[in-house]
Amino acid sequence: MALPLPDRGYTNLLSHLHRSSTSLSLDALRGSIAHYLANVQPSPTPLAASVISSPLFRPFSHAKLVALSTAFRHAVHSKYQAIKKENDTIFRRSPKSRIMEWINATVKGAQGGQAMLRMVCYGGLLLGLEDVKKKIDGGAGREKVENEVVVALAEVMDLYTSMQSLAGWEKEFHPDSEPEGLDFISLALLMMSQFMPAIPSEKLRALPLDTLITLLTSSVSSVYHSGTFLAALPDTFRRTPDGQLTAKPESSLPTILQQVTASPLYASIAPLSRFCARCISLLADRHPGDAWQTMARTLETLQSVAVEVESHWVKSPLATVSEDDEIAPTMRDLTATLWTSLKTLLFTTIMLTQSILSSILFLKPSHSPSSLSSPSSLALLSLDTLAHLSFIISQFGSISATTAGGFRELKKTVYTALDVLAADPSESDRFVQSLIGQFAGRDAATLSAPDLAKKSFALVCIEQLVPAVDDDSLEHAIFPLCLPHLSSPTHRETYESAHSVVLAIFSKYAQRQDRMQERPTVKGKEKSALPTFVERLVPFYTNCLVENSREGCLTLLQLRLASSTLANSAASSPDDSLICYCIYSFFAIIRFLGLPSTPPPAEFASTSNTQAEEDRRLRHIILALISTVSALPLSLLPRVLDEIRDIITSVYPIRDGAMRPDSPPAGRRELASALFEEILERVGDREKEFSMQWWYANREQLAGVGQPDRGSTPRKDTPDSDQPGGLSKL
Repeated sequence: MALPLPDRGYTNLLSHLHRSSTSLSLDALRGSIAHYLANVQPSPTPLAASVISSPLFRPFSHAKLVALSTAFRHAVHSKYQAIKKENDTIFRRSPKSRIMEWINATVKGAQGGQAMLRMVCYGGLLLGLEDVKKKIDGGAGREKVENEVVVALAEVMDLYTSMQSLAGWEKEFHPDSEPEGLDFISLALLMMSQFMPAIPSEKLRALPLDTLITLLTSSVSSVYHSGTFLAALPDTFRRTPDGQLTAKPESSLPTILQQVTASPLYASIAPLSRFCARCISLLADRHPGDAWQTMARTLETLQSVAVEVESHWVKSPLATVSEDDEIAPTMRDLTATLWTSLKTLLFTTIMLTQSILSSILFLKPSHSPSSLSSPSSLALLSLDTLAHLSFIISQFGSISATTAGGFRELKKTVYTALDVLAADPSESDRFVQSLIGQFAGRDAATLSAPDLAKKSFALVCIEQLVPAVDDDSLEHAIFPLCLPHLSSPTHRETYESAHSVVLAIFSKYAQRQDRMQERPTVKGKEKSALPTFVERLVPFYTNCLVENSREGCLTLLQLRLASSTLANSAASSPDDSLICYCIYSFFAIIRFLGLPSTPPPAEFASTSNTQAEEDRRLRHIILALISTVSALPLSLLPRVLDEIRDIITSVYPIRDGAMRPDSPPAGRRELASALFEEILERVGDREKEFSMQWWYANREQLAGVGQPDRGSTPRKDTPDSDQPGGLSKL
């Protein structure tokens, strides 16, 4: 039977494929290959062989390999569409079988070709099969293609290893030793990162994963020139006469940034990082013993990049910029590109670090004598790396739990590392001491913006490690680190983190006191300076909260949380003196703010702001006082609750004729609702019975003359009115 003669287009394609250069564009070549692979008769094998052996794709470049991969991917789509158009009969095989036959023939034609080109062609077929898998009901030769892609990558890695062993003059005669644009192995990994999501994990496990991870980490590091891409930054900017920053004309930074961001590796940094993260998880699952050293090397590489980047950033005038107006308008594009590259570095670091930390949670510690073969050592490396990138982290807001800024992956990574480290008290204490040592002897008022960002990160770490560190460090090292920032909200992250550390100290004391009450036999055995320190800290921090109730300081939510934690710690003391001091301090400032004719207490005397600000402050302090009710012992509850009732009714009185008896002022409804919620949801079981009896005896007075309006809805413009447990629930 005579075979159909090929058309002129097919003949021309073969002619071009056999040349070392062509007048066809890559787009035209890609489209022609895809069309004839899908439609040539009787088999695509000869054409696939011609493509894989064509000199047009040598030397390798990213553009050429992408075009080749896309051609094979589109060929799968074209073949599927051609099969759909054919008339099915009872004697014709199913579309799935015909696709499988075509895939096998195409794979056969590519066999024997150069490993890089085979990997790219098979990868294109795999992506095409992934695209149409729902239409052809699964396989259709896919397993064979998956195997071939993995084998081809393994051959590429072997080829790269052999190339590394060649002498300098020998490399000149290697046909693929000098690819265009990218290192040979980086180009291969870049292409493989596109195919990796379609390959099952059990097949990737056949690869030498430790070597693959090392190569991937090296490629990721090369994107940022191992951190030296900002080497020119300190000498790039200068101040104009009007005080704006502009780049020097001779600076090389714009050129370097353009090279970094134009690199194919930079554009594909996300799939490369995912590829590396997946390999780390697979190695930890299959070879736990080898995984420790590989993960340590990965973190050390990331750490070295972060250290290098930070060292150049802190020397730059950009590090001190607080407002965009300080940058000349002509420099906005340059600085935007710079920050984009830095944020990309942060995302990459988080993705790889998160994979490592998630893996060590399920690994047994290595018995290797290396100091980097334990969970705590890898956690330390992770935290140190992120600390060096804290000036980038600050652009997303604090990572502390009380701040709305930041992003989930960052918080997850940091807190996972801290949880791992907290399991080793000795390492935790050494880490905290190293964090404190960075700021020893430095005046907090002179810290630069990067220093403050790093200190904020350090305080977040310390907050989580307070339960694990030595008690003496709390008073003599940790608290002095926080003290300068407790009343300085200018740098919000450090301000909030410092308060969080103090609250962590109170929580540690309260938890220890609770344990001692549960096990009274150990009371005399545990000697610590913490109780004495807390006894001195409670009065100071009570006054600190009062001062930080002003506009622009602690938010209402933060103030209430801090007041509740403070009260719980004070109430854990063996006697009631500390909790009494807290409560009566709140009473004193409330009376001063609510009754201006009353002389202010000496410790609270200050210049008054506008009446609106003082009213807001008064409301916040009353709500903070209400937040302490759940911590009160039964002996103090009656008097404190009566005082709170009197405060609410005196600050928000109902005047005759001002409004209906069943419609009290909005402020009174808000405070009464907050008090009811505190009693209902947070007061302990022992005090609950009395508190509820007191509430039902005083609710009419709190709500106003007569019964409260059961059908009314709390105001939506107040922070607590939309919370459960308001008056509308009675």
